[in-house]
Amino acid sequence: MLVTRHRVGECMPAVVHAGPDPAALAVCRELVSETSVDCVVLHGSRAWGNWDEQSDLDLIMVRAETDETDRRGLFEALRLAKNPRYPGQEDDIGLKYLLKEGQEAISLEDYASRRRTLNDYIAIAARNGLIFTKEPGAEHLYRHDGDISN
Repeated sequence: MLVTRHRVGECMPAVVHAGPDPAALAVCRELVSETSVDCVVLHGSRAWGNWDEQSDLDLIMVRAETDETDRRGLFEALRLAKNPRYPGQEDDIGLKYLLKEGQEAISLEDYASRRRTLNDYIAIAARNGLIFTKEPGAEHLYRHDGDISN
């Protein structure tokens, strides 16, 4: 029986992994250590398990001040960090397929307000995602604290 995924014409891979993707973890660690990003939140199937080779990479990159130039720079750093780990899958503008959806670079202020909601995907990522920070032990500052006052 042929099972197709949400991408037309691609077949479901035979291997579905139970735990977090080690390559995605390495990308997050590299982004935190090698760029100006303050925090990276890995969420979705590559963080929670049940991922395969066709799964996208869902990341939120948080920086105290983020404008459009910063976003482009962070996405370029992400592309370079992912290049040896996720070869192929070029899209029509030269970035990896995995860059097309699921990544967001936001300011610390935007992240802080959106993580204090109930159903925003950033709040869900802050509750359940894997958080990587420049400062060891500061992960709790980016975790959802239960306050949904926004």
